[in-house]
Amino acid sequence: MAAFQFRLQRVLGLLQAERDARAAALGRAQAILSGAKDRREQQRAAREGRLQAARGATGERLDLDAWSSVQADYQGARRQEAQAAADLSLAEAATTAAQGEYLEARRRGAVLDRLRERRHQQWRQGEAAAEQAELDEAGGRKGGGAGER
Repeated sequence: MAAFQFRLQRVLGLLQAERDARAAALGRAQAILSGAKDRREQQRAAREGRLQAARGATGERLDLDAWSSVQADYQGARRQEAQAAADLSLAEAATTAAQGEYLEARRRGAVLDRLRERRHQQWRQGEAAAEQAELDEAGGRKGGGAGER
């Protein structure tokens, strides 16, 4: 009995390698997205902390230098938070794109996987039929005309 060989096995292997690469890229994009979410939340918390500090600094007496410093610090925090939000948007877009590429690679590989499975099933049926024919022939020879007289 000959071993099953799929003529497009190399192509299937390439598609599987592409799918694996796309899965890895998706994993990296999701890690970047998670980090961007964390940074945005940290920047939001930092801005809120600076706002609370500004409210406390202007409590009793209004010192123009202190107020100016707190305001500049708060504005810097707002810019950092805006940058973190922009980075998050980019990371979300990259993750969505990576997810689409992974799903497309999976779809292409699935088509060839189904074809391989059909060909393998046909091969198994052919092998089973050949084996059965061989058994039938051997059984016919063994009887050797036992019913003849």
